[in-house]
Parts: sequence; structure tokens; C-alpha cells
Amino acid sequence: MNFIHAAVVSLLAVATSGWAQTQSAPEFSTALSPATVTLPQGSVTSFSLTIEGTERPKFSITLGGLPDGVQAQTLPGHAGINTVILRSSSDAALGSFGVTVTASAGGNSQTQLLTLVVKPMPIAPQWEYTLAAANTDEEFLSYANSLGTQGWELVSVRFRESSAPAFVGFFKRIKR
Repeated sequence: MNFIHAAVVSLLAVATSGWAQTQSAPEFSTALSPATVTLPQGSVTSFSLTIEGTERPKFSITLGGLPDGVQAQTLPGHAGINTVILRSSSDAALGSFGVTVTASAGGNSQTQLLTLVVKPMPIAPQWEYTLAAANTDEEFLSYANSLGTQGWELVSVRFRESSAPAFVGFFKRIKR
């Protein structure tokens, strides 16, 4: 009886291990869009990871090689288009970095290479301002056209019919 019991246990162990080996990891492929992302310091951007496959498991999405000062936000992935959000601090490391983007499910992984370019924080423009005062709308229009050819933009106009000057326009342009 012990011999038969041992044979059944061995047979079950072989059958179970064979069954486990026939269960394969999900087959899938991945693609990035775009493959190169530019991220200025102190800003946010995103890219898409498309996962294509016949099965619908949940995927783990991980990023490797992010530079100092850059963080990624990922959610559990799914077949289809997944959005990955990147945030950079105002002092994030500058340069071009190869970042691995890996989707994993059931022991199968697919990795794509993302090129991340971190650029300096954009400098806020410095503005200069001027006024144009006129007594008639024709006179004001002439001033506005003249200032427009010099790169000035009209910000606002104050009109008072009962006082002179009737029109006062406020203009701005980026400092030269």
C-alpha cells in the first residue's frame, strides 16, 4: 500500500509540475510614444507606453535610470495605451539620459529605451511698458500702429469721453 501511495504522490507531483510548466507567461509587446521626451526643470510631461497582447493581465510598469530630481508616476498597466507622467524639480540634473521603461506580467517582461532630455528651467521674460495718449480714435490708432511695428502689444485702453486725453493705451513688449 505504501508503494502505491508513493507512486500516486509521485505521479501527482509530476503531473502538477508539468501543468505548471505548460502555463506560460502572457505574450505581449510594447512601444513608446514618443521615444524621446524633453522635460524642462520644474515642469511636468508625459509619454505613452502601448502594450499589445491577446491576454488582459495587469502589468507592472517600472522606470530605471531616471536622473536626480525626476520622478515618474505610473499606475498598474493594462493592454492598450498607458500614460506615464514625469515630474522634474527646479534643480533636476541636466542632460540626456537613457531611461528603461519595463512592463512586466506573469514572469514576462518587455523593456523599451526612452531618451529623456532635461533642459534648464525657462527664464521668464522681462517686460517693458509704455503709454500712448490720444484725443481721437484716429490719433490713437496711428500711435498703436506705430508701436506695433516696434514690437509693442496693446494690453488695455482707457477711454474717457469727457476728459483729455480721451484715449490712453497701455502697451508692453519683451525687453530688448
